[in-house]
Amino acid sequence: EYPKSSYAAQVILLLVEEAHGAGRYGEAADIALKYVNKISKNAARLRFMAAESLFETAKYPDAIVYYRAFLPEADNLADYTRYRMGLASYHLRQFNQSINYFGDITDSAFLERKYYYLGMSCYEAGRKKQAADQFYNVIQIGHGDFQDEAWKNLVILMEEQSLWRMAVSFGTRLSESPNELDRLVYAKALF
Repeated sequence: EYPKSSYAAQVILLLVEEAHGAGRYGEAADIALKYVNKISKNAARLRFMAAESLFETAKYPDAIVYYRAFLPEADNLADYTRYRMGLASYHLRQFNQSINYFGDITDSAFLERKYYYLGMSCYEAGRKKQAADQFYNVIQIGHGDFQDEAWKNLVILMEEQSLWRMAVSFGTRLSESPNELDRLVYAKALF
């Protein structure tokens, strides 16, 4: 029943990648999980695809298991793998674990995301000073997808800590935002 040749192993990997690429994550996960422990050629890639497909179907505990198994062989995907394990842990509300995974990321391509989700994880874990530091790190990068959210979260954290002058100072950026919620956060900081 399981593949006995490297050709068969390659076909299985192609089936998994095709299903995953087409958004059929459940199917991709099912195929990958059926064969992941039965083949040796492409086993690392199959573990990675299993993890990715499980993540996309919100089966985060299982995804973490396969990401962890893949990590020693991850090479240039190591920080991406840590990022996905951190996100999975964050979704599971395992904030201390997500802090560990995000904290291990070193690739500069992931820094903004790393700092943002470290900030969110620290906030949820009750470490507000560390959360503020991480949001400030995002802001220091100066560009990217998480800038506005980092500013808003930093202002909210300052308000929560009764640092009103700093909240107003940082919040001035929010006053110019086209987003009504951002302007409301700034207005709240003024009062």
